[in-house]
Amino acid sequence: MTRNLLQIATAAALIASLGRTQDQQQLPIDQSINDIEDTQGRGIARVSFLNGEVSVRRGDTGEWIAAALNQPLMADDRLSTGPNARAEIQFDSSNLIRLRTDSEVRMGTLEPNRYLLVVSRGTVNYRILRDLNADVEIGTPSIAVRPSRTGTYRIAVLPDGASEITVRSGHADIFSPRGSQRLTPGRTMLVKGDVNDPEFQLVNAIQKDEFDGWNEHRDKELLNSRSYSYVSRDIYGAEDLDNNGRWVQSEDYGAVWSPRVNSDWAPYRNGRWVWEDYYGWTWVSSDSWGWAPYHYGRWFNEPRYGWCWYPGARTARHFWRPALVAFFGFGSFGHVGWVPLAPYETFHPWYGSRQYGGYRNGGININITNVNVSNNYRNARYNNGYTTVVAGNFGRGSVQNVRIGRDQLSNVGVVRGHLPIAPERSSTRFSDRESRITSTAASDNQRFYSRSQSARIDRVPFETQQQRINSAQTSQGAFRGAVQTPTVQGQTNTGGWGRSSQGSPNPSGDNAPRGRGSWDRFGNPDVSNNNRSAQPSPNAPPVNTDSQRGGWGRFGDPNARNSNSAGQGGQSSGGQGSRARGNVDSQPSRQQSPPVYSAPPPQSNDSGSYRGRYDSGNRSQQRSSDSAPRMSAPVVTERPSRPSAPPSGGGGGGGGSRTERSSPPPSNNNGGGRSESRSEGNSNNSGGRGGRGR
Repeated sequence: MTRNLLQIATAAALIASLGRTQDQQQLPIDQSINDIEDTQGRGIARVSFLNGEVSVRRGDTGEWIAAALNQPLMADDRLSTGPNARAEIQFDSSNLIRLRTDSEVRMGTLEPNRYLLVVSRGTVNYRILRDLNADVEIGTPSIAVRPSRTGTYRIAVLPDGASEITVRSGHADIFSPRGSQRLTPGRTMLVKGDVNDPEFQLVNAIQKDEFDGWNEHRDKELLNSRSYSYVSRDIYGAEDLDNNGRWVQSEDYGAVWSPRVNSDWAPYRNGRWVWEDYYGWTWVSSDSWGWAPYHYGRWFNEPRYGWCWYPGARTARHFWRPALVAFFGFGSFGHVGWVPLAPYETFHPWYGSRQYGGYRNGGININITNVNVSNNYRNARYNNGYTTVVAGNFGRGSVQNVRIGRDQLSNVGVVRGHLPIAPERSSTRFSDRESRITSTAASDNQRFYSRSQSARIDRVPFETQQQRINSAQTSQGAFRGAVQTPTVQGQTNTGGWGRSSQGSPNPSGDNAPRGRGSWDRFGNPDVSNNNRSAQPSPNAPPVNTDSQRGGWGRFGDPNARNSNSAGQGGQSSGGQGSRARGNVDSQPSRQQSPPVYSAPPPQSNDSGSYRGRYDSGNRSQQRSSDSAPRMSAPVVTERPSRPSAPPSGGGGGGGGSRTERSSPPPSNNNGGGRSESRSEGNSNNSGGRGGRGR
């Protein structure tokens, strides 16, 4: 009898194992089975660090809002740091940019492995941690910088519009409408003058300052991460997992990550739903590590460890998603809830090119099916596996969970596709704080150079999206199939998607140094990166001099024959990690007209210029601006080819834990961002690198 029971149990376990294997083969974790086009969406960057006053101007609404940790950024968005503030933007697991105080960057193009950025003002540090063959270009008012390999690239735009580019490691090609130059490690290039024919000078690399030190510290943190032993390189933000949980082994899924959280914690509860153009409702987590586990992979409850995140196979292709949940409504949709999808459960996207096109032509369909949530979604079988809110509060601030029993989920309306809740203006904010930057404080008076073609953004106005959803609710009778569920105690049933009676939370000089014109033109025959002798000076950095032009030249000089310059503008390989190294052609770039941002001449109350910066010997002079310049779309002619995806890595290793670091006093920055105790100019930043608060 005992032997028979053992045989039966063994057979059952084998059948269950085969079932899991079959499910895993049929339902890839990182691919929607209902909408295959969803796999390639619009590019997304991430605010991966902030401290102090950091603001974002949304490209879709044009509104300045306070930035938040784990906030997504899209093309045309701008991020601006105020006095004594810093920020970091992550584009993938290799490419990121860090902003010093009083700096601003605009996202020109964000596509897989293709990034076009514009530095409007201030100082930034572009870092390539690993070679991923990304095509990167950073524009300034006078030149375009194209990093060509793993390295560190410091770019500054001074108040008078001049540019300063320093290569700490790696190589960069500097392009202008007249020609190009290659900048090697340990060198700084100064560029000023007319964007159509700028002058440049090569000097020894400026000395490192506290901003460089902070960048090196951040690099070490990211490069020392163990999480990429278990996670695909497609998934960025995994570095944050190391100090906030541990990797353990699951019998069903292999290496999974278990967060260090309270017993009543649940995925997709500590944060808010924000409306993003194209993607619609997007989860923004308040968990300091809350990027990778909410936009990739799946959650499940492991009896031994509690909630765990499965990132999917390292050898598979992974794509960013706004959230991986199933939405449902009950009580005539007076309440709305969501449950995290477990591994291999069906994902029904509410976004994509087809759905987005529906906003334009009125083809918005709302599909609601009555189901037993617990029977269809494994995570709903746990009391803290699902989250519900009053419908009128959804997307209007931080989540305010309404506790209900699982018995009330036996027959609810599950949404497959568009959620019938229209966004409000407050739904576009990422925190309850107000930005100190307003539209009147921005300036559109800058000109910027670019070689690459900025991708056209096919955008439906926010108001149109809002109207289409409201119309679809009414015309399609979105609530007719919803099951009438008793009102939750203490809450008022609105009988629809309107606001609850409780209300909702408040939403938040062209002066050349050293006398006579020592500026060069790109491609000048006397310009050489490696054949200059430094001229020491007690009050100024050693500047390399040239026997005929004094160290300054112009791009594209007709007699140019520079063995150290990059290929002529338009002749490079398109950012695939290698650039032409031959002589600079005497012919101008392929563009029919100079590819610049057209705008009136700059207007600035700041008297900063090259003479003050380089003749005085004060290398760490504070650069500031009272305005946050804006710029129009780039006028360009050439679009580099998109590189193919790199091969994925090997399999994951065993689990392990890391010792938790002690936490410093909490930071006062929003969204629980990390803080650091580095002084910069008049900065009053305090505290060491702390754990991000919640």
